[in-house]
Amino acid sequence: MSDWYLLLTPILMLAVVGLVGFVGCGSLLDLEEVPPVLPAPTNFIAVPGNAKIDLSWDMYANVTSYTLDRRLEGEAFEQLANPLSTETSYPDLNLTNGLRYYYSLRANVGNQVTPAALADATVGLGVLVPFVTGQQPGTRRSDFTGWVGMAIHVGASPLRVKTLGRWRLPPDPAIPGDQGNTRAHDLKIFDVAANADLLNGGTSVAFNAGDPPAFKYAPLPDTVTLDADGDYYIISREVSGEDQFYDSPNTSITVEPVVTTVFAVNGDGLMTYNVGAMDRFIYGPVSFEYEPL
Repeated sequence: MSDWYLLLTPILMLAVVGLVGFVGCGSLLDLEEVPPVLPAPTNFIAVPGNAKIDLSWDMYANVTSYTLDRRLEGEAFEQLANPLSTETSYPDLNLTNGLRYYYSLRANVGNQVTPAALADATVGLGVLVPFVTGQQPGTRRSDFTGWVGMAIHVGASPLRVKTLGRWRLPPDPAIPGDQGNTRAHDLKIFDVAANADLLNGGTSVAFNAGDPPAFKYAPLPDTVTLDADGDYYIISREVSGEDQFYDSPNTSITVEPVVTTVFAVNGDGLMTYNVGAMDRFIYGPVSFEYEPL
């Protein structure tokens, strides 16, 4: 009798395998099939800029929308925007320079949601921020030989300065044939506390006929740090009868809020300087670019 059952066992197994293959294991056991796990979006990149981070990623196959979340250090993720349809980029604007932002991106495919792709970046990293953000030019003059510019008092955080710049004046309509600023100008930073020029704080900007009326910047030999709560002069060398510059009593500027005061300053470039008393009125004008910490 036992030999008979042994002979039937292979036949019964074949019948079971055939039944499972015909109806499906899920149907036979009354189970729903589990959809395959989708991979996370790929090539999710966060590129920092000045007060912004540009996000981008690869298109996801059959995607219906994306969910994008953001958080700061030590905080929980919050949805950054309404589900994005099929875009593959998003500009996150009006951020705070120096802060690190973390992002989570998920793709919605039908009723499925993918695992999150992660990216992060520090705003302003590697980006130079111009100190002077706007100017209202005043009276032209070219009757002074020496150094002119601005005296600044740095705020609560140090500044990592990478470049110095001077505004190029366009042709003067009162002078026939004038081409505007066309000469090279030495620029430097004077450290008031040390009563000396700042090490690696000098450069030169060359103007050419046809350059637009705008700030032109030149890199310093190395990045210099202006100490918090420190006083410095950012100054340009001028020669009487050569390139014009704007006078201080009526040349106003707007600046990034990284200093507490900005006054006009002029002097011999050595140790004798005269500092004005009207905040945001300067000579030149001059400026610099700094890297957010």
